[in-house]
Amino acid sequence: MNVDLYTNPQEVSDGSLASRTVVVIDALRASTTLVTALANGCREIVPVDTVERAMATRKRIGPQGVLLCGERGGLKIQGFDLGNSPREYLPEVVAGKTLVFTSTNGSRAMVFVRGCHLGLIGAFINAGATARRILSDSAEVAIVCSGRENLLSIEDMTCGGLIVSRLLELRPEAVLNDAARTAHILYEHYAHDLLGLLKTSDHGRHLVEIGFGDDLPFCALIDTTHVVPVIRDSKVVKE
Repeated sequence: MNVDLYTNPQEVSDGSLASRTVVVIDALRASTTLVTALANGCREIVPVDTVERAMATRKRIGPQGVLLCGERGGLKIQGFDLGNSPREYLPEVVAGKTLVFTSTNGSRAMVFVRGCHLGLIGAFINAGATARRILSDSAEVAIVCSGRENLLSIEDMTCGGLIVSRLLELRPEAVLNDAARTAHILYEHYAHDLLGLLKTSDHGRHLVEIGFGDDLPFCALIDTTHVVPVIRDSKVVKE
């Protein structure tokens, strides 16, 4: 089994994901938020790449049982119901609801990988379950980090490294590309201080500055849920 990691979607060649199992990671915070939403009973999520498309999608679906969710620059978009803090997505808020979701980086990566063999969303909180779901299928693996504005983000790389670590525990013969090996090394280095990593990352510091520092401990938790969101057609659902 080959495991390739990409530090952001711009590195992926056109058509190269069609036969692969793809894991999208946006550790701070979209991946963690969507995993949490589905674990808390959300019906489905529609990721879109722009604010305008989010509003048009809600209009098309209809307002009943639909929440507009997402952020730009880390802050909730004006007129939206929820932002991108996983702590907002409580059962009493999202259970049974359809979420139309757009974020600066994560939702764009989710839209980008549509058409792959199997699309999954990974985070620190579901890394082990994500690895097991990957191995339940025979396809080659691509881990696509969302990055931050088309640049590498250390938290996404490290989360990818955790998933690689979980894969190697189960399939030690897996062949890693250089980026996946680097991510694995990053995770091993920071394994005992993930919260410290998040606090000192570019995006982590930004979240603290804008008042979302309490999201970091939540996002740094490991293997707290077995929920692995699946990207199916234009939606993200819980299998």
